[in-house]
Amino acid sequence: MKAFIISVITSLTFMGSTAQTDPSKSFEKPIKKGYYQIGGNASASYINSSSKQPYTNYNSTFSSLNLAITPTVGKFLANGFLLSISPVFSVSKGKTKYNSIANTTVGANYGLGVNAKYYFPTGLFAKIGSSIGYTKQTFNGEVSKSSSEGSYINLTPGIGYAYFFNNHIALETSLNYSIYQYSESIYSRDINSLGLSLSLSIFLDKK
Repeated sequence: MKAFIISVITSLTFMGSTAQTDPSKSFEKPIKKGYYQIGGNASASYINSSSKQPYTNYNSTFSSLNLAITPTVGKFLANGFLLSISPVFSVSKGKTKYNSIANTTVGANYGLGVNAKYYFPTGLFAKIGSSIGYTKQTFNGEVSKSSSEGSYINLTPGIGYAYFFNNHIALETSLNYSIYQYSESIYSRDINSLGLSLSLSIFLDKK
């Protein structure tokens, strides 16, 4: 995992330094104060966690593949600094194991996020996002079937690179670390995960 993270960071740095010296990129990047950005983000991550339910002797493990779609609208409040909001929708499917009993898990999340991102002149960027929302999960197990509803809080720092095709369109990729906390009336779960995301952004000037 450490080798993978180092490889991704090295690749992003190389892409940024290459773009900085590429004479074909003669246009000015649209990352100045007053510009707007609209875009869409699709991401995928694999989750593996363990937890203990309060007041019981049950231990559980949880593994899941998570897919998310997040449209984004934002404005540059200063040169390079973008503040945006984004509705969040994601689905997951995986397996939960309570002691020796295995359940298939299907979940859906709906929420709203706020994101801050800083673009460097090379196209590299650093970002942090936070979202809150509602989640519903359905369990199909060996013994019984059930469903649950609760709320979540998610914090996601990341680094990435934006490839600008021109002064209006960019393709962005980033490496993100997600800190996710889910809770309901008698149960909670903390999940940390690492994932890659790819997004297409459109930049509009302030005129």
